Amino acid sequence: MKKRCLIVDDIPEYTHTLEFYLEEHFIMDKAYSYEDAVKLLENNRYDLVITDVRLKETDGNKEGLKIVEIAKNKNIPAIVISGYRNLGYAVEAISKGADYFIEKPIDIDEFIKIVEKISKNM
Repeated sequence: MKKRCLIVDDIPEYTHTLEFYLEEHFIMDKAYSYEDAVKLLENNRYDLVITDVRLKETDGNKEGLKIVEIAKNKNIPAIVISGYRNLGYAVEAISKGADYFIEKPIDIDEFIKIVEKISKNM
């Protein structure tokens, strides 16, 4: 049986790209906002959450890290992605419970290896 994955990013191109590489192994759900992600997390069981740090183009917005906390409270592995080269984001993501932090643009080979590693522990 396929596992279920939630991808959260306010840029649809990123969610579609990740879905393309993961749909063979996961049932995929996508959310483009914090609010939509929370609704999906409340109403579905996920095996993996992948979220961007910032979901809106506002200064200091880190709604993705709140999603990580929700995932961790439900014992769901989480991968955080970010287009901002900010070590502070990486440290904060890991401290909130993220299993991995990956910078955009995503190295797909590295990303797939990380997902496979997480999948083996599910």
